[in-house]
Amino acid sequence: MGFGARGLSGRGGRGEAAARDGGQERVRVGAAAPGDGGQRFGIAGAAAGDVHGACGFAGGGGVTENTKIEWCDHTFNPWIGCTAVGPGCDRCYAEAMARRWGWAKWGAGEARRRTSLATLRKPLKWNADAEKAGVRARVFCGSLMDVFDREVPREWREGLFGMIRATPWLDWILVTKRIGNAAGMLPGDWNGNGAPPRPSGTPPHLVERGTATAEREPRTPNPEPASGGGGYPNVWLVATICDQGEADRDIGKLLEIPAVVHGVSFEPALGAVDFRRWISHPCDRTSAGIPGFCMCAICGEGVHEEIHNMAASPRENYLDWIIAGGESGAGARAANPEWFRSVRDQCQAAGVAFFFKQWGEWVAEGQGKDELATFDDNGDPWPKSNWHFWLPGEWASIRVGKGAAGRVLDGRTWDEFPGPTPHPPPHLVGGG
Repeated sequence: MGFGARGLSGRGGRGEAAARDGGQERVRVGAAAPGDGGQRFGIAGAAAGDVHGACGFAGGGGVTENTKIEWCDHTFNPWIGCTAVGPGCDRCYAEAMARRWGWAKWGAGEARRRTSLATLRKPLKWNADAEKAGVRARVFCGSLMDVFDREVPREWREGLFGMIRATPWLDWILVTKRIGNAAGMLPGDWNGNGAPPRPSGTPPHLVERGTATAEREPRTPNPEPASGGGGYPNVWLVATICDQGEADRDIGKLLEIPAVVHGVSFEPALGAVDFRRWISHPCDRTSAGIPGFCMCAICGEGVHEEIHNMAASPRENYLDWIIAGGESGAGARAANPEWFRSVRDQCQAAGVAFFFKQWGEWVAEGQGKDELATFDDNGDPWPKSNWHFWLPGEWASIRVGKGAAGRVLDGRTWDEFPGPTPHPPPHLVGGG
């Protein structure tokens, strides 16, 4: 379960045939999963003929032992299908893959397609492997669907949460474009009544800071959520946004839902976003000669201690993690490098984990995997059609392809993850 390990390419011959069928065997209608009757996780009705696993997509394996997505170990899709809900969906890789392989039709009113029993039972193996190794694993759900899609039968979602409860060694990262639906679709025990027990052990998740080549350290079992938290202790809730308008609309809804980790996926980035109202601002508690008076290190404004503490106390009122990345694939739109730098700087100032996933098809001039990113494979400058100037005569983005663009931002990778008790941050706990 190595960090950033590469899944099977699924190219050519037998591999391509496996990708067409989702990499799984088709199963009999109503077949039960061996050993659990198929009922515990709502998977007894997985059907043949229209049910496939999802193996292989633009960002890595759909359901594989490893994935190319750098911030998780596995991807899991209990069903396939979705509907575009905003500009970030305009060039959806999942829709393109589903169309290519005939997995499902995208859109409102279109049937979502259940994945195979073999796929649905994968997390049980991942959980056993993680427990044996004593290292927690992260699972991205879902790369080819949305957990909070209204087109999905309730029983499918209940089966997913049953699986989550049964796999306490997995940290489930639920990424959604429909955070407004989430509160009404979460299970009744979400706030702690009957939530999955946590294995004993020492904290925490890895927080990588400082070097471009930081090795992955073991992630031992998490403690119970900090006081004031909620949600399943092995679920991270992440909302996807692509610009300030979506941030203003959705982040507040996200933070109203109790969760041990609140995150945002700012991908594809289509505009600048100011996250400061949703992340904790550090305060050096300098009184400037006025007792009980604090000075915000970001905006420089003074805040009376009583107001400051009141704003900082509810842990659910802040984001713990921000992932950022540019768009990839055919017709990808360029992302201004200053958008990413701004988010990184906001996170660093506030002590919030920042993960830069990718530049996408376009890379900022002078960035990329190496200094040759401004030239094509023949050593010639890219044609004018591959250049996007943000201001006349100033910095530009160049379309070089996702592989050549890489994920280095200003000389290093940014692979930060939230810690075990993200909020309130340590510098906001205690005296004035």
